[in-house]
Amino acid sequence: MLFSVEMNFSKSLAGLLALSAFAMLPKTARADLLVSPSGGTTVFDNTVSHDDSVQSVSLPMSFNFFNTPVNSLIVSANGFVGTGDVGFSNTAFPATGPGVIAPFWDDLFLYTGVPGALVSTSAVGNSFSFTWQNIGFFSGDASGSVNTFQATLFTGVMTIGGFTFQSGDIAFSYASLGAAFSATIGVNSGDGSQGGGGGIPNALGDGGFAVLPGTTDGQISDPSLVPFGSQFVYLQANGEGYIASIQSISAVPEPQTWIAGLGALATVGFGFQQRRRRAVTVG
Repeated sequence: MLFSVEMNFSKSLAGLLALSAFAMLPKTARADLLVSPSGGTTVFDNTVSHDDSVQSVSLPMSFNFFNTPVNSLIVSANGFVGTGDVGFSNTAFPATGPGVIAPFWDDLFLYTGVPGALVSTSAVGNSFSFTWQNIGFFSGDASGSVNTFQATLFTGVMTIGGFTFQSGDIAFSYASLGAAFSATIGVNSGDGSQGGGGGIPNALGDGGFAVLPGTTDGQISDPSLVPFGSQFVYLQANGEGYIASIQSISAVPEPQTWIAGLGALATVGFGFQQRRRRAVTVG
C-alpha cells in the first residue's frame, strides 16, 4: 500500500512539473518573421558576394500596388523590392521614380560564406514573401551580417496568428537588425505626391507614400522604432494608397514547444493511469 502511494505521488509530481515547465516555455511569433522562408526559392545566396544585385521576380498572381496591378517586381540585395531599381543610396519618401516596397532600404551587402546568408522568395497561401537573411552592411564586414527581415505581400484574405490581412496589404517583419544604420522603411508610389494627407504620412492612405510610424519620411537610424517579436509594420491597402501602423499577431508556440507540451500531458496522463491501476490492485 505504501509503495503504491509513493509510486503514484512520484509519477503525478513528475507530470505536474513537466506541465509547469511547458507553461513557462517562451511563446514566439514564428521566429519574428510572419511567414517562414523555409523551402522558398533562393534569389541570391552566399556562394558569391552580392553588392547592389537586383533580380526580376514573377509574382504567382497579380498584386495591387497603390491600386495598380503588378505581375513582377525586382528584388534588390539592398533591402527593397520595386517596379524598378532605385540603387543603394536610400532616400526620404515621398520621392519620384520607380515604386518601392522598402522593409529596410540601405546600402547592404551579402557576404560570401556567411552561414545562412541569402535572399529568397516564398509563396504561402494568399501571400508572397521576400526575405533577407543574415545580410551585412557595405561598410561593415562579414561578422556584422546581422540583418534578417521580410516583406510580405497579400494577394487575398489570409489570417496569421489571429490577424486577418486583406488583398493588397503589405507587412514588414523583423528578426534582427544591426545596432547602427541609416535606412528607409515604407512604401512609395514613385509619383512624388504627398497624397490627400497634406504631407502627413499614414494620414489618409490615398496616394503617394506611407512610412514607418514614428518617422515623417521613412528614414530611420534608431532601432528602437522598429517592431520585433510578435509585432510588425502593417501597411493597409486603402483606396489608392496605404495606411501604416504597428500591429501584433498572437504568440504562436514553436514546434518544439508543442512537442514539450504533448510530452508533459502524456506524463501527467501516465501518472494518473498508474494511480488507477494501483488503486485497483490494492482494492
